[in-house]
Amino acid sequence: PGEPAAPADGGFIRADAATPPTALDWRFSGDGAVGIAIAAHDGFKGRAVTVSNLAPVPMIFVTQPLGLSPGSHRLSWRALDAGGAPSGAIDAAVGCRPEEHSWAVKRLVDPRSGRYFADVSVAADCAAPILSFGIAAGASNIALGEVRVD
Repeated sequence: PGEPAAPADGGFIRADAATPPTALDWRFSGDGAVGIAIAAHDGFKGRAVTVSNLAPVPMIFVTQPLGLSPGSHRLSWRALDAGGAPSGAIDAAVGCRPEEHSWAVKRLVDPRSGRYFADVSVAADCAAPILSFGIAAGASNIALGEVRVD
């Protein structure tokens, strides 16, 4: 993969859905069908975003601009359902515009921790890649945390 990089605040320590974001902060959905809570969560380093989607379609619930160089990168995150089991209800994408979100093919790396990874590419002409996370239609109480890009 490409050079090491990380999203700012991959553990959501400084994340606040109610405060206007600065340049590299997480940006949370304002859609009423998506419920978001940011808090400490058992087993996560830092905090986790717990998200539910009442919409009949998948919804993007959080984005962040990334300072990634062109090339291949490995994105990873942890996603657990309310019972603590790995949840495939969270998808990730890296694109050049907020509306560009081709979901990356993800794989469960560690069933005990719920860590997923996906290989993503940043095009040479993409000056400001954006990381997006989405949640499946009808999914409820899914915790996302420990986001990394290598």
